[in-house]
Amino acid sequence: MLPEVSILVITFNRVELSAQYIPMFLERAGNVNTELLIWDNGSIDGSFDWGYTYSKADCRVHKVVGSNKNIGVEATTHLAKIARGKYIIKLDDDIEVPNRYAERLVSAYKQLQNDKVLFISWDMPWTDNTFAKRSGMSLYKPPNGEIVNLLDHSRLLISHRLDRWLINGACRFSPRDKFLEIGGHPKGIIYGVDEKISKIAHNHGYHGAYLSTKDLIMHRGTIDTPAYRRMKNNELARIGSPLHV
Repeated sequence: MLPEVSILVITFNRVELSAQYIPMFLERAGNVNTELLIWDNGSIDGSFDWGYTYSKADCRVHKVVGSNKNIGVEATTHLAKIARGKYIIKLDDDIEVPNRYAERLVSAYKQLQNDKVLFISWDMPWTDNTFAKRSGMSLYKPPNGEIVNLLDHSRLLISHRLDRWLINGACRFSPRDKFLEIGGHPKGIIYGVDEKISKIAHNHGYHGAYLSTKDLIMHRGTIDTPAYRRMKNNELARIGSPLHV
C-alpha cells in the first residue's frame, strides 16, 4: 500500500537534533499511512550515516539522500519528486510535533474541501504570541481571509493574501501535486523561503492556512543568538526578503 503522507526533512550538521526529533515524526504521525524521506545537505558531523542507519531500523524510511554540498531548501523539491504520498509534510529537523499531527493535518484539509488552500502550517509560539496571530486576527477575516472551525474544536486560520502574509515552513502540509505544480522551492535559498513560496503560491491563485490548536509545535533548535540573527539577516537581505521572517 502506498503511503498517504510523505514526511520530508532537510538536515545539515545537526545530528543530535536529528536523532532526537526525526524518529518522533513517525512515532507521532497518528492513524495515517506515512513514509519519511531525509535529505542531508552535505553535513560533516555524521548526519547522513545516522540517517542511513536509522533507515535500516524503520521500514517507513523510504529514502535517505546525501548531497556533497548544501543546496538549501531546494532539497525539499527533490524529495517531493521522489515521494510517494498524496500529501507532503515539510518538517524542520528540530521541531517537537504534537500527537497525531499528520493525521490531524490530513483531516483538516479533507474537512475544508477547498482546493484553493495549498498550504496548512501548524501554528507555533512566537515571542509573546503565536506565529499565525502575531500581526492580528484581521488577517483571517473577510476580505483578507476566513476562519473555519473543525470537528476537533481546532480552527483553520485562512489567508487569501499570501502576498502580504506568509506560511511557516517548520511544519507545513500541502498536496504533493500542487506543491510541484507551482515549482516547489526556488533554488539558491538557505533562509527566507517561506516568504518566497507564499508569494509564488499567491501568484498561482492559492491561499494558505494555519492550524490553530491548543497543542502547538515547538521549536527546539538553535537559539536566535545575535550572531545567528546576523547570519540569517545577511541571507534574507541577499534574496530580498523582509528581515522579520
